[in-house]
Amino acid sequence: MNKSMQIEVLVALVGDELRPIYKPCIDIDDEQRVRGIGQGCSPSRRIYSGLVLLPALCNAHLHILDASIAEAGETLPLHELVALPTGLKYKLLSKLDQVELDKRISRVLDSMKRKGILYAGVYAELARRGLELVNNSTARAGISARILGQPLTKSLGAYLQLLGEAGGVGLDTVFDLSPEEFAELSSYARRFNGHVHVHVSETLELYQSKDYEIVLQAAPTAAIHLTYLDRDEIMELAESGIGLVFCPRSNMYHLGRLPLLSVLPELLDKTVIGIGTDNAAWIPPYVDEEIMFTYMVVHKDGRDKAELLARALLRAASIDCMKLLRLDTVMVDEGAPIARLLVAEIPEIEWSSSSIISIVKRLPAAPRSTLQALLAAR
Repeated sequence: MNKSMQIEVLVALVGDELRPIYKPCIDIDDEQRVRGIGQGCSPSRRIYSGLVLLPALCNAHLHILDASIAEAGETLPLHELVALPTGLKYKLLSKLDQVELDKRISRVLDSMKRKGILYAGVYAELARRGLELVNNSTARAGISARILGQPLTKSLGAYLQLLGEAGGVGLDTVFDLSPEEFAELSSYARRFNGHVHVHVSETLELYQSKDYEIVLQAAPTAAIHLTYLDRDEIMELAESGIGLVFCPRSNMYHLGRLPLLSVLPELLDKTVIGIGTDNAAWIPPYVDEEIMFTYMVVHKDGRDKAELLARALLRAASIDCMKLLRLDTVMVDEGAPIARLLVAEIPEIEWSSSSIISIVKRLPAAPRSTLQALLAAR
């Protein structure tokens, strides 16, 4: 393909605010980067009617190794599935050799990439073995990952070792360590720009144990789930600068309960937020489906804020998620590599009352590719 060109799409979501610009001129330079976005394309421009240009998608919380045991233990409660070391997940993962695990998760990661999910925060169980698997498979798939190691034994020494090797660790609960050890781990990570993610108040038992108070004191990088927290408790975490990650379908599937998702638009001004899919064994790891589901279930309680909710969800599944994971943040803007931008065919936007809402609701069914792949195919 010609390396330098101009194209026109139906709408582009520009910058970190995802500001919609209709029928923009996208100027692409010889190095396959966006040179500019504006009006006044040349008559020789390529026109892509019905296409939306947006940032690539980002899954903020994913257990990808679980994908290798899809639908195992459908009738079991959460703790019997995922508790270390007795949970069914760990028993089944230990029976799969490295080659088979790699083959299975690589196929799922390739599927994620085809849907435009090019960024992810991934818990890697099985200590060094899991780190190697996740690192190699995400790299081959072309997915930028923040890998969060999980040791085989829950001790401060084991977490510190993985933090040094991977740059990040993921805890099942704050009670994997003592409060003092958890605070030490979080403090150590901050000094070296590392990452500590932890599940918070995912279950009623954890909430009743006031795990969120320990999190407030320790200030890890990100708190995940927040299923039982009320508005004030969520806001307190946000105002402390902790990144917040919600996994609605997982919470509904395992617990029959949703977190307080109506606060999402308010959180954007306080902290970075992300949307995750959690365990790939039971929830397909497609964050576009996650935000559509979330919009549908929250919309009924906040119709007057529908567009604010849709924009918050799109940001949580793209730009904000990248920032939370501290991965290279690629937005639709000058300098962006077109290999990391997404195009999706959503013709309804041409007559839609809200392009943002249409994208959130219709993206899962939309044909899509990277902008680079689209242009190379012509």
